[in-house]
Amino acid sequence: MTMASDIKFFSVELTSEILESVVERSWRAIQK
Repeated sequence: MTMASDIKFFSVELTSEILESVVERSWRAIQK
């Protein structure tokens, strides 16, 4: 069963996606 590892991987991917967009937005705000 790879269900747990799949969920873990998905949540990690999702978290990094969110973090990236947040960092990008704040970086743009700093640049202006």
